[in-house]
Amino acid sequence: MSDAKDEYAKSVNEKAIDSSNMVLKTLILIHGGSAVALLAFIGNLSGKTSPILGGKIGSLATTIIWFGWGVAITVAAMTCAYFTNYLTVGHAFADIEETKKRYAFWKAAFHIPAVLLTLSSLCLFLFGMYQVRDAISAALR
Repeated sequence: MSDAKDEYAKSVNEKAIDSSNMVLKTLILIHGGSAVALLAFIGNLSGKTSPILGGKIGSLATTIIWFGWGVAITVAAMTCAYFTNYLTVGHAFADIEETKKRYAFWKAAFHIPAVLLTLSSLCLFLFGMYQVRDAISAALR
């Protein structure tokens, strides 16, 4: 491969890694931010509401668990992404064909769960959002 193609491939790989890291950091922020905002909302409600509405705050508080699981799954995705990147470098610099095959296998073994965990984290955020909406609607009835 020519030097220009090597540089281009390296640049694209760096941008892909940067983009995936940004997605994972964003997922951590939206899950953590949602949990904090929900805690503040519950605290505000509990200080101002009647005893009737106050009894329904527990169902609202249970929705925080979805955002907590979202953070945990995103951290697992970050770990898989780290090992994917590490094994990608190992694969690129391996001299023995058998070692290259081993690196390629383990790279795929971490890459697939990284993608699936990332998508799962996003689904948990969306599910948590709908759970919060339903809990607020139920509390106001």
